[in-house]
Amino acid sequence: MSDAALWLLYVIRLGGDNLTQAAICADRHYPPQTINSALKRLEPRHPFVVINFAVSDLIGVGSSVVTSLLLGRGERRQANNAFTCSVLLIVGLGIALGAALFATAPTIMSLMGATGELAELAVSYLRVYALWSPPTTLFYAMDNYMRISGYLKANMALCVLMSALALVFEVLFLGVLGWGIWAAGLACSLAILFCLVPELVPFVMRRATLAFCRPP
Repeated sequence: MSDAALWLLYVIRLGGDNLTQAAICADRHYPPQTINSALKRLEPRHPFVVINFAVSDLIGVGSSVVTSLLLGRGERRQANNAFTCSVLLIVGLGIALGAALFATAPTIMSLMGATGELAELAVSYLRVYALWSPPTTLFYAMDNYMRISGYLKANMALCVLMSALALVFEVLFLGVLGWGIWAAGLACSLAILFCLVPELVPFVMRRATLAFCRPP
């Protein structure tokens, strides 16, 4: 647990239920982003969303090393095969992990001590991410292959666009339409999906250093 999270719990314990985030920032002299990050890390569903992304990113990082070595040796066909198999593995794991998270979300929240409305909100949020697991996990893994293919600026632009779209969708879904907390997960997932499509285009159209191929 970080220092910010520890002080956050301490201030909430002393201040009761009427504290606002602005009051906590003023009391502890922390910037709002630090308090917001600490709050997210204290949420019961947060670790499982991060784990889901981390698994795919680990595969992407590991396979990108192998792919880069193959490209350096001039073995482009083998590099494309390694790239394609890695993407298929990421999608397959995304489906499996998503299904597991969706099915076990109530049990997980219960084991973590969440009850009542908190448990319901956490389960609904986690299940949205579980349903969108294949495309959202692939987005973070494709970051590695974009760099290998030299799309550094495009990769950065898509990440910035994804963050901006997520903010717009959250304001629309939560602020304007008044949907529940599950809509925050939907907003982020939709933003990722919109940015994943142009991310995949150069690989599908064989315009990038790497390209999809039929696995042997």
